[in-house]
Amino acid sequence: MPRPLIAVTDSPFPSLDPAKAALARVDPELRMAKSTSAEDILAVARDADAILVTYARLAGDLLRQLTRCKAIGRFGLGVDNIDIPAAAALGITVTYVPDYCMHEVSDHAMAFGLRVVTHDPYVSQQALAAAGVESVSFDRLLEISDFVSIHAPLMPATRGLFNAEVFGKMKAGALLINTARGPLVDEDALVSALDSGRLGGAALDVVAVEPLPKDSRLIGRDNVILTPHTAFYSVEALNELQTKCAADVARVLSGEKPVYPVKMG
Repeated sequence: MPRPLIAVTDSPFPSLDPAKAALARVDPELRMAKSTSAEDILAVARDADAILVTYARLAGDLLRQLTRCKAIGRFGLGVDNIDIPAAAALGITVTYVPDYCMHEVSDHAMAFGLRVVTHDPYVSQQALAAAGVESVSFDRLLEISDFVSIHAPLMPATRGLFNAEVFGKMKAGALLINTARGPLVDEDALVSALDSGRLGGAALDVVAVEPLPKDSRLIGRDNVILTPHTAFYSVEALNELQTKCAADVARVLSGEKPVYPVKMG
């Protein structure tokens, strides 16, 4: 049997040793793309059996040029950089790691003792009760919260979720925290709400365009704290991320079901 070929589009990690250890069972050959351009990705991935991706964009046009790909493993818990419908149409299994860095991000967002309320239409009342949080409607959450912390995935339904209308419903002087995805927030509306005093401030680990443009109106404000998309970081979280992502790719290449497949519809 020939060794499976796995293409790595990009890697922000000091090393890929945890991923390599998780992939050892399939004894793959790894190829690293020179850059995240479509041309450089295709140079290593066109005939690959699987792809490991972090931030690179895998558009449908690129995916349709792959000749053997069975799996795409995303080093992360969001998949908005991958054309999921195109992957599904091509029979490519996409996996991600939805449960890594939960402690790191929650610590980053909520370092002080707080009464916590939540709105999540996808989590059961039993799960919320077990976590010791109170479930409320979205409007009620906006009305009563001194801090609103966003932890939602980026999907068509959530893009721009926090807009001028929502800011108008928030408690006067409330603070907004976003450690999820930048495009969940309409940044022009956010700046207007900050300028008017409707919001007391914002703490943002993610922004709509990263890195943040030098002329962004979010920079240099006394009422905005910016961190460079680092809420997820710990040595343990990065090892967990690589291991779980690579292990699922190895499962798919071995004909097994992945633990963390992305739902295709």
